[in-house]
Amino acid sequence: MTALPSRDLRKPVYDTITSRPRRIPSKATVSQQQRLFASSTKLVIYLLLSILGITSLTNLVLYSMNQQTKLYHLRSEVKDAKQRIATKNADFQYSFDPRVTKSLMEANSYRVAKDKLPIIPYNAEEVRR
Repeated sequence: MTALPSRDLRKPVYDTITSRPRRIPSKATVSQQQRLFASSTKLVIYLLLSILGITSLTNLVLYSMNQQTKLYHLRSEVKDAKQRIATKNADFQYSFDPRVTKSLMEANSYRVAKDKLPIIPYNAEEVRR
């Protein structure tokens, strides 16, 4: 029996015609540990940025809701104030209406027109008692 020549099984066997030159690793290649460290660092930074973004968004949403409730209360107060202003304006216009000037003067003073003096009936016998 003929013994086969021993060869290293870890190295591939190439044909001499189609063989490619071996690639020589350059000094600039990054090791696997360095790539792992860089990618994990990027992952941690991106996670921190996402957490920061989410917290700022929740703060903005809460602030917006707070401002909306304040705006609602202000609008209701403005509505009430408009109603009060309308009634005060109507009273003010009534006070300066030339058609009711006489009656307003009578209502706001102790003087009364002569034709409108109150007539108080009384019994003379009751007055003597």
